[in-house]
Amino acid sequence: MTLPSSMTIGTGSWTSVSGAGTTPSAADLTGTLRAVVVGTNSTVKISTTTGLTQPMGYTNWTTGASEIAFTGSLTDINTALATLSVKGAATGAGSIGVYVAPNSCGAYNPATDHYYQKLTPSTTGWAAARTYVQGQSCNGLGGYLASLDSAAEQSFTTGKVSTEGALGGSRFSGSWKWYDGPAGVSGAGVTYSGWCVGEPNGNGNTMYLSSSRGGCWDDDVDWASYNTSLAIPLIVEYGGILGQSPTQQASGTISLAVDGTPPTASWSTVPSTPSNANPLSYTLTFSEPISG
Repeated sequence: MTLPSSMTIGTGSWTSVSGAGTTPSAADLTGTLRAVVVGTNSTVKISTTTGLTQPMGYTNWTTGASEIAFTGSLTDINTALATLSVKGAATGAGSIGVYVAPNSCGAYNPATDHYYQKLTPSTTGWAAARTYVQGQSCNGLGGYLASLDSAAEQSFTTGKVSTEGALGGSRFSGSWKWYDGPAGVSGAGVTYSGWCVGEPNGNGNTMYLSSSRGGCWDDDVDWASYNTSLAIPLIVEYGGILGQSPTQQASGTISLAVDGTPPTASWSTVPSTPSNANPLSYTLTFSEPISG
């Protein structure tokens, strides 16, 4: 990923990233891609969206947000990145993270460096769903039923993937545990609680995102008890498995120094006695670039 290493910006106006002397771009990636741009103590936007779409859960890509995303070809993404602008939120340090990865893997989460996807195959129960998902791979990463270990990861999944689907948590062994992925390998119990109010209520041994209640967790019966194959949505996670790394992914960070001092304007000296030989003229100078 080609990016300027650092920038000094203000809080009152937008600053072009390309104006720092280096045009943002990714290289050596193929297929339909997803770019995610995350501002810390800053707001980011692009001004060109030709050939691009905005994925679920992202808004205001041309007006400004702390996080924006867009999908398209490498050429169209690089064209958009060349128009990337930033505005500081408050005086102090900040950053811009830029990430480009295959869109086929679903939603990329920079905070975990994992991908999340909703699949709806026909399976005969939770165990069969685990086996099915473990047979999936994307971008060099093996799949597993998602283990949501924090409020931030829960919010990302329900906001950008789905509020409905089976997760990798179960209490078949007596207590709720994650069974797959990094948490499953370590035998980690479920410590973060994303349960809906009144849950778990003992209704079942498998964990689901409840779409009717905004994506919080519900314990329900294993659909294996129905003795038939059902198309149950599954939340699939890719990443974090020892020895695996993505085959296509570009990322980089720009360090920001945010100067919250409002821009000032000054006038040049004007002639005290204007004349044809000494006409009235002046120049207005701003202390920092001014843009819309």
